[in-house]
Amino acid sequence: MLEKCKKITINFKDSYFAVFGNVQGNKLNLTMNVFQKKHINTRTIPSAVSVLNKHLPVIFECKCFNEENKNFRQESKQTELGHLFEHIMLEYLCMAKLADGRNEATYEGVTSWNWLKEKEGTFNIEITAGMEDLKFIRKAFRRSTKLLGKILS
Repeated sequence: MLEKCKKITINFKDSYFAVFGNVQGNKLNLTMNVFQKKHINTRTIPSAVSVLNKHLPVIFECKCFNEENKNFRQESKQTELGHLFEHIMLEYLCMAKLADGRNEATYEGVTSWNWLKEKEGTFNIEITAGMEDLKFIRKAFRRSTKLLGKILS
């Protein structure tokens, strides 16, 4: 007998961006659309680092694997918004899991985009968090969309 795979969807939309996706198995797959093309990258948002420093300073301690081997503080000054959102989600996921009394929390994410195939400003984010992390995912998603909204407003 085949077991049905459970799938949970999450969505957010405001005037700056939208994020929608699903949790299935052990993966969180998100698609992010940035509506203001001038703000696809943080280089056009000079206040991004200071907003992160005020609301989520621990984000600068996370590991970021990038071509130039920059730490995340350097990377956050000039990175795509989808990549920034990925890191915000990862931090809030870890925080939620640790606040729940867990001894450790480790998540990984990858952000990709191909604006030859998809609309400019579309990002695909995959995070190693699944159904067992659903309560952490929901909390992290709410907090992440709220923080990104502050960065963009």
